[in-house]
Amino acid sequence: RYIYIYISITGIEGNPVTITCSHSYADTNIKYFCRDPCDNADVLIKSNGQQTEKYRIEDKGNTFYVTISNLEKKDAGIYWCGIERVGADTYNKVILTTPLALNLSPSRRQNLFHISPSLLLSVVAHFSLSLLYFNCGVMCLHTLQKYDCYGLHL
Repeated sequence: RYIYIYISITGIEGNPVTITCSHSYADTNIKYFCRDPCDNADVLIKSNGQQTEKYRIEDKGNTFYVTISNLEKKDAGIYWCGIERVGADTYNKVILTTPLALNLSPSRRQNLFHISPSLLLSVVAHFSLSLLYFNCGVMCLHTLQKYDCYGLHL
């Protein structure tokens, strides 16, 4: 399996979370989103298929967006953003977490948003910038540091 990037994202139970998946040369390819291990039975939604209440996909060419609605604790885990290709498909690995500290009742969750919406936005922005790019070398977008294939700082 060719993994293009890793994405780490945190969502809050009861709310939607949107995952941005980008691939090169994927303008007209079929995009899909699946749960690990990403066999045919694990595909949750495809760009050429029907939207569901839980999963939505928006195809914008080389980038596509997957929204998981009404996030639940059981939604945490490993997912894959896939691109159908001739030969081997390409993937973005997505690690979705729902932290225990935010597993509050709906009324307490509402109070959290009223108290500190800027903190929530800051947390979401931090995790959406935590991307690792792999191409026989690593660049961490969060720190803008480059590493070679052996993990040595360049």
